[in-house]
Amino acid sequence: RVRQLGKRNEFIIRLVHQFRNIHTLDLSGNKYLTNSLLEKLLKCTPKLYRLTLRRCSGLIDKALQSISEYAIGVKDLSIGSIRGITNAGMQHINNRLVLRKIGLSQCRNLTDESIINLAERSNTTLIVVGANMLTSLTDKSITALADNCPNLSILSISHIMSISSLSIQYIASKCVFLGSIDLALCLLVDDDAISAIARHCTSLFQINTCHNHLITDKSLCEVWRNCKQMRTVLITGCSLLTDH
Repeated sequence: RVRQLGKRNEFIIRLVHQFRNIHTLDLSGNKYLTNSLLEKLLKCTPKLYRLTLRRCSGLIDKALQSISEYAIGVKDLSIGSIRGITNAGMQHINNRLVLRKIGLSQCRNLTDESIINLAERSNTTLIVVGANMLTSLTDKSITALADNCPNLSILSISHIMSISSLSIQYIASKCVFLGSIDLALCLLVDDDAISAIARHCTSLFQINTCHNHLITDKSLCEVWRNCKQMRTVLITGCSLLTDH
């Protein structure tokens, strides 16, 4: 894990070059990381499998182009909280990589286009999607994931207020291996959605419904009854819940 490159850029490149079998590279939070430096690092790591670039604020779409050219073997990619990333950059990823896990949370420029293309490209391989606070997403993205990614096990889509209860019911019926789902502040999600999750996704071990004001005791009781592996239920701010 390399947090701060700073003036040691060339040293890090030489170091990485000595270990060309590196399969995991975590550069998260590195404000000194540039697109050109990332490209140099990727050229030195041809066997890279897992790449984490969260909060690397100096990166733009060019970084994703470099990943698609020099790190085509990457299966786990985390690029959350990078404001310079757009649909154009994600198109490079979707054209070349087949991913198992993708972290896109707080990449606020991304729209349905990126998620739909991701779902169609990675399809049955994709098991983890982190898309919290992608406020431009709609039911089209959820439907695309449901139709193309039956092995999805972790879905995080909190703070997306345009996602409807119907789309959550649909993905619950299609992605029955869901183990964790984050729906915090998805204000259109109601009891029907949570009940559908309880019926279809019986391997669920974690659910977050914080600040969803349409959810009542009825659906959460179904979750407790049906999901025997449940470990974590987050319900802060669900105003219709009672002590029962």
